[in-house]
Formats: sequence, structure tokens, C-alpha cells
Amino acid sequence: MVRLRRRVALGPDTDVQGTTRRITSGIRQEGEAPYMLVCSCLLAYIGLDLSSTAVVIGAMLISPLMSPILGVGFRAGIADRALLSTAARELGLATLAALMTSTRCFLDSPLASRRRN
Repeated sequence: MVRLRRRVALGPDTDVQGTTRRITSGIRQEGEAPYMLVCSCLLAYIGLDLSSTAVVIGAMLISPLMSPILGVGFRAGIADRALLSTAARELGLATLAALMTSTRCFLDSPLASRRRN
């Protein structure tokens, strides 16, 4: 157990305040993040429609969902309830926006009628 604690303990050179500030600042989905989310959904749609694994992976790479996910994990790890709820709410909103965008893409696709027949 002691070996495990040593493995996961923060090192003496870790900037705890800087890490907290960086993760906290990325939780909110504002600025360019919503546009990047929509663009990544569109790119993922194109990749799925063309059966291109590389394009779908590219869409995952530009998706801004990682910051809220990291925020939820970090806040749960340090037991910060107030910011955990903020991070979870932002993650939920971003996920809902991604699902709505994806659904709209598949319903409005000119190739959708071809798939239904």
C-alpha cells in the first residue's frame, strides 16, 4: 500500500495551484469551444458516412469535450463539490449539444433517403 501511495503522490515539483487553475479555466464551454464542438460533430458525421476511421479519429482529436471530462475527474479526485457540479453540468450541456448536432446531421443528410430505402 505504501508503494502505491508513493507512485500516485504528487511530486515535490508539482505546481498544484497552476494545475488547478489550468483545469478549472478549461471546464466552461465558452468562446470557440461550442464552434469546435459543432465542427467536430460534422467531421465525425462525414467520417461515419464515408466509413473512414481516420476522419472519425480526427474528429475526436479536435473535440473540446476533454476539458469538462478532465474537470469532472479532477474535481471528484479533490472532492470539490461546488466545482464538480459545474464541471458535470458543462459536460452534460456539451454532450447534449453534440448529440443534437449529430442527430440533425443524420436527419438532414442528402444521403439519408438513400439509407432508408
